Amino acid sequence: MPKRKVTVSEVIAAGNGETGGKLELRKWSRIKGEFVGDGYLRVVEEEVVGSGGFREAKKAKIISEAAQKFVVIKRYHEHGIKRHQTFDTNTDKERELEIHLDALVRPLVDEFTALLISNGRPERLKYTMSWLGVFEDTKEVVEVEPFHEGLPWKVITNDGKRVDGEEAPQSFGLALEAFVHWTVVHSSRNYIITDIQGVGDMMIDAEWCSDKAQFKTGNFAAEAMDNFMEWHKCGEICFLLGSDDSIIESPAGSGSVSDDTPLIL
Repeated sequence: MPKRKVTVSEVIAAGNGETGGKLELRKWSRIKGEFVGDGYLRVVEEEVVGSGGFREAKKAKIISEAAQKFVVIKRYHEHGIKRHQTFDTNTDKERELEIHLDALVRPLVDEFTALLISNGRPERLKYTMSWLGVFEDTKEVVEVEPFHEGLPWKVITNDGKRVDGEEAPQSFGLALEAFVHWTVVHSSRNYIITDIQGVGDMMIDAEWCSDKAQFKTGNFAAEAMDNFMEWHKCGEICFLLGSDDSIIESPAGSGSVSDDTPLIL
């Protein structure tokens, strides 16, 4: 009998009441405009799997009677904390802002993908979930994501530059660059989504860059927009969606981020 895939919700539920490092999960609620509780995980052990410009990522093992699964736990390392000090901002507050903005990237990816579908394009973009995690014993604040199998890739840096020699999965085609350009047009140049990377066919860890955002750690704001627009050449998706010269609305006119601005402005 094939093994049934365990959902993230089941893992969260299974973690309640077990022994181990207890990690409370909180997700950003677009309806309430605040973080709300979303269960607990039990962290048994952690293994470093990567380190970026500001954070370190660890693959964390989760064990309970009902399920065994892995998640990724991310923490700011020394360089990230020093950047917080440069901007005179609080590390835990930066983490909250980061998770909030990450929650806003997902509906933008979904909205852009809906445009691709409505225009008969084959590309499909997907963006991971993320939670604010607080360890019960130490009160340490971390970022938590599902662990995705596959090869890591990165094609655009957080300051909007192209990563030479890197390629995303072929199924994404021209859609990733077009998505970044679409965010510039869609927001009337108020923000740009950069740091385009992922694992397998899942996008992770994008960066919300805007002069209006309180978040500072990887926010290169206008510099990122200028860098991207300097090298980006519009392809068929940009022209198809009108991203070269007009603001595109989603098929449903959802206005993805209009109700989520108080924390970032």
